[in-house]
Amino acid sequence: GTTLMKLTIEPILTVSQSERTPVVTFQADAETIAKIATVDRARRDKEGRLSGFQRPQIRNHIAEIQDYLDLDEDPILPNAIVLGFPSGAEIDNGRLIVDVSEGPPGWIVDGQQRFTAATMSERSDFPLLVSAFLCDGAADLQKHFILINSTKPLPRDLIYEILPSVEGLPPRLSDRAAAALLVEALNYREGSPLRGQIKQHTNRAGVIKDTLIHKVV
Repeated sequence: GTTLMKLTIEPILTVSQSERTPVVTFQADAETIAKIATVDRARRDKEGRLSGFQRPQIRNHIAEIQDYLDLDEDPILPNAIVLGFPSGAEIDNGRLIVDVSEGPPGWIVDGQQRFTAATMSERSDFPLLVSAFLCDGAADLQKHFILINSTKPLPRDLIYEILPSVEGLPPRLSDRAAAALLVEALNYREGSPLRGQIKQHTNRAGVIKDTLIHKVV
């Protein structure tokens, strides 16, 4: 069987925002963050099922942050790395306890470039500000991912691909969910005349832009 391994993070500050989705903040270096959370990039399996949700790494942006950390005498990164835990974490007496028996249970929802730069930096012990929330499963995590990132320049095609699996979104996003679901079916179901022909975030080889199909629908 798997040996039970738990990592305790303290001190933490519990933020009174939501009873259903607890939020905490703390400081941690990149090595510690890597033990409890991972970047889960969007991809599809052989049957076309979508998993993950993060954008690809942006090398130039990462290099700029790394140079800043390594070359500046007194660097700061005040923006928090946001982690989401669909399972495997609990808050107990002012501590965040994370079950790492089967690897990192958390996902990096925002700040992957800053996190990656910190892992590559010579200042491996640089303390990063972390905000983490505990949610109810992967679908709830994807919902929060969209809402947290939708005001930023997140690739629209990535948002549209995730929409069919998420509920409780604002009308401006949920209205596209039916169109996105049909595009997914056309692009990945066996027997579809457009199978593999629609260009999406997870299918760059396609020749028909997914947003064009959305408009037709």
